[in-house]
Amino acid sequence: MPEPTKPPKGAFRILSLFSGDPVFPHIAGDMGEEFHQRVCDDGEKQAKRWYWRELFRNMLILAIRQLQLQNAAIHAMTFCYRQKQRLGIVAVLQNGTSQK
Repeated sequence: MPEPTKPPKGAFRILSLFSGDPVFPHIAGDMGEEFHQRVCDDGEKQAKRWYWRELFRNMLILAIRQLQLQNAAIHAMTFCYRQKQRLGIVAVLQNGTSQK
């Protein structure tokens, strides 16, 4: 019995760079299932070509998602810092002394 065709190793390694993303297992699983279906329907060469195209499309989406998450974290930290500054100013105004 022939060994089942696997997605291109290099493409999967690149996709694995995003393995920390919570949606990674879903994307990798969906791509693997679709790849095997395409091997049956269109042949190995076409399936591998599809996998590479899909890899780059998903990389773009995952990279944008990472940037959005980082941006949200930066905004949250900035907000907390500003709140801490405001509370310090209020304390100074209420106490009439500066905190060192």
